[in-house]
Amino acid sequence: MKKRRRQSHPPREPNLPSKKKMIKESDLYYSQIVAPIQRELRRAQQFRNLDVIDELWNKREQALRQYQLLVKRACYIKRP
Repeated sequence: MKKRRRQSHPPREPNLPSKKKMIKESDLYYSQIVAPIQRELRRAQQFRNLDVIDELWNKREQALRQYQLLVKRACYIKRP
């Protein structure tokens, strides 16, 4: 039987910090601003809290308008 030769591996480079991934500005805005407002609104609707519902509804409408503007712009930013 032949002896196996050790394969020489090139020296490894030191681990560089990974590049931050990019995310659409609109998606980040939706997940950080719009989604929490919608969750609060859903809870308020379940408990029939009418005065809070009106306030949250207006907040949600403004947030969705801003979100639509960001969707049209379609800028990518670094993920936080």
